[in-house]
Order: sequence, then structure tokens, then C-alpha cells
Amino acid sequence: MRLNDKKKQILEAAIKCFADKGYQATSIQEIADSLGIAKGSLYFYFKSKEDLLVSICKYYFERIVVKFWETMEDPHLTPREKLIRQVIDSYEQFVGHSDFVKVLMKERFEVNQEIHELIFSLRAQQLSGNQQCIVELYGEEIRPVSYDVATIFISMINGYMGFVIMEQIKLDFKMVSEFLLDRLDDIVDGMLAKQTKPILNTEEFEKFFASNPKSGRTTKAALAEELHAIRLVVEKLNKKPEELDEINMSLQVLEAELDKKEPQVVMVKGMIALLKSLKIPELKRHLIELEAYIS
Repeated sequence: MRLNDKKKQILEAAIKCFADKGYQATSIQEIADSLGIAKGSLYFYFKSKEDLLVSICKYYFERIVVKFWETMEDPHLTPREKLIRQVIDSYEQFVGHSDFVKVLMKERFEVNQEIHELIFSLRAQQLSGNQQCIVELYGEEIRPVSYDVATIFISMINGYMGFVIMEQIKLDFKMVSEFLLDRLDDIVDGMLAKQTKPILNTEEFEKFFASNPKSGRTTKAALAEELHAIRLVVEKLNKKPEELDEINMSLQVLEAELDKKEPQVVMVKGMIALLKSLKIPELKRHLIELEAYIS
């Protein structure tokens, strides 16, 4: 979401007003007054206070998601380092955007469909990314309960986040990250030792995230993001040259078709089916999501 300077100024002023006074209690006039501009000038950029709130969520969520995947896809980091880095990044980002986080934590505004989809998409991506990283760190034996482990890990991060944001308690983020990873080790060891049955079934959970219409990722931008993620996975595959050629050819056809104004659903489904038939575990989630978007 690219913003010009004026729009960015309005968003930052609005979130400051929402944090100080509350979303419901803040008027468009007050936001305009804080900027020293006419109320009509603000309406030139945003049609309503709700539209302004949606734009704020898009602006901040995009930055959170981009940073999250930069860490998760960093080839120079081990899985454990990725999880540690993610904890530190999360705290640093939320402290840097503390006014926005306070509004989300404190307010009980009526969340419209668009904001609900943004929140769902953020949570889905964080859960999915952490689940993959946890399997990479602890091995395939943890996969059956990997979504449960990821959920617990995210909950631990958010639990300490509340003290940092709402109570303004100063914590050493590096120390917290290492502490949480040690506790994650304990949790995983306990689950494996007890052969814990999952609460969140892995296969059903993946289908749920892929097919839920509230995921907020049904646009061409979302499709492009999935294809980009698939490309990154393919680059790291240890396959024979002829197998890689087949995969890349299928991806080229798929990308060309999805780039059309009116893609042929039959062609897209055919290419997805071909890629699924190759039975590459790393591609499974992305292909399920692509299939859900065009269904």
C-alpha cells in the first residue's frame, strides 16, 4: 500500500487521536484540527472515519506481514534463529507502532468485513509461517501437533506483548525471545513424550485457511503472492533438472493464465492438479490456497 505524504500524515494523526481519545469518541473534525486542515480536505483522501480506519489497518498490517516473511524466508537463518528473530521483530514493530496496537487492544469498535479479513489474513499468515518453521526445527514427528505448537508460541509472544504495550514494562527482547524458545522446547518435548493428540488437525486446518472466504486474499495481488512463494520453494528444491523444468513450465503456464483479465478456470485447475500430482510437500499449502482462490 503506497501512500503519498499527505495521506501518511493523515493516517498517523488519526491513529494518534484514536489512541488518545478512542476510535468511537474521535471525530473527523478533531483529526482535521490536529493537522490544521479543513474537514473537507480530509474527505478528499478518505470518505469516512471507517474508511480511514481500514486504511490504517492496511498500512500497518502490510508492514508487519512483509517483515514477517522477510525473516521466515531468509536463507541465512536457521529455523531456530527465524523464530527468535520473529519474536524480536514483533516486539520492535509493535513498540514502534504502539498507538496502533493500543487501539486494536483497547477498542471494541464494530469491525467491518474488510478489517475482519485483514486481521484473519494476518493471523493466518503468522500461524502458517510459524507452523512451517516449527516443523523444520523439530522434525516431521512434530507435524501432527504443529499447528497447536504454533498457536501456543504465538500466544506466548502476545502475552508478553501486552505488558510491553499496555503496561509499558521494559523488557530485554533478546532475552525474552530466547526464554520463549526454551519454553517451546519444553512444550515440544512434553508433547512428543506424551504422544499428545492434536486439537488443530493439520490437514483440516490448512484447508480451512485456504478455503475460508474471510481470508482477505482473493485478489490478483494475493494470487501473485502465492505464486511468488511457490517460486521461492522451487528454487530450493533438490530435484533432477528435468523435474525442475516440468515444474517451471507448469508455473509459467499458470502465471500466464492468471495474468489474463478472465483466466480459464479449467486451465488453471489443470496446472494446479499437475503440480499436486508431483507430490512435493513444500508446495502443498500454496497449491491448496491457489485452488481455493479460483474455485
